[in-house]
Amino acid sequence: MLAKENAGGHVLRRWGLSLYLFLFLSQAQALIFGADDRREIVSAPQQVKDQSRSIAMMLPNIYWDKEAPYPQQSLIENDGVCPNVRYKNQKNFTLACTGFLISPRHIMTAGHCMVWNRRAVDEVTPQCEGWKWVFDFTKEKQKPLQSVQSTYHCKNVVYAQFLADVNKNTGFEAADIAIIELDREVTDRDALPMNLSAAGLTPQNFYMVGHPLGLPMKYTPLGRLLSDERGYWNTNIDAFQGNSGSPVFNQMTGLVEGVLVRAYPKYDYVETNQCYQLNRCSEQAKNCRLQSPKSSDFGKKVFDESWVPNGAHVQKLDSVLEVLKRIQQ
Repeated sequence: MLAKENAGGHVLRRWGLSLYLFLFLSQAQALIFGADDRREIVSAPQQVKDQSRSIAMMLPNIYWDKEAPYPQQSLIENDGVCPNVRYKNQKNFTLACTGFLISPRHIMTAGHCMVWNRRAVDEVTPQCEGWKWVFDFTKEKQKPLQSVQSTYHCKNVVYAQFLADVNKNTGFEAADIAIIELDREVTDRDALPMNLSAAGLTPQNFYMVGHPLGLPMKYTPLGRLLSDERGYWNTNIDAFQGNSGSPVFNQMTGLVEGVLVRAYPKYDYVETNQCYQLNRCSEQAKNCRLQSPKSSDFGKKVFDESWVPNGAHVQKLDSVLEVLKRIQQ
């Protein structure tokens, strides 16, 4: 993800290393497959509008600092995007994940939003302690965070897993998924219905709701299955940093089928004429403006990524079925 100094840079520096770690951990990149399908929630079908009320954005506590109310700047100011990039003038949060209600007191999100390269069970992780969840951040309902009533704290990580050490033999079998307990019940909106049938038919068409690039909530229809992989579905849903943890729905049933966790190629922005365009691929996730490197470094390890298929990866729910059944009883 593009890292730029901006007017809020002094606040970001105060938050220290953890913030930059999160930049590295944001798995869902800015990738468009074919046309950019994102739409404002106000123009979505009524069913999607109803579902959107159960979707929240995860933000670091520093964003509630009264000395620096957020968001202050637009996408073009924060990320230096080119003038033709959609939503360039909308104010955005430079750090965000998405999550959604699965019970009155539990949210599901991507594992890498809660842990790094490990599993956590009934634990208060640094991400749980240092971030809040806020509902209703849409283009029509923007207001200073300090005045938002629908804000919740993470009380406990019920279950989370994210393992970075993947290879061609194991693939992404290790889940990138998390379930957290909130500090209190959410009483004014419903949990999202999920497909918990382990033997269900493989979905072919998807839609997603979340916060791409930390922008006000967007609806992304017209996602299609590219391949059924071990542990995840590879799709052509337009996916962005900030969408990590977004619920991905079955177009036919309206049920949540999985969680958006990452996208390939890994490059989100392409520099052109001293500004940045979003990386773009064909509908089949081919002929991308910029391809992923064949390998990536993390510390002293080098990971071979040449085998990873291009596309937006949707984590299946199989690995947390027992946890889900327990908390929904």
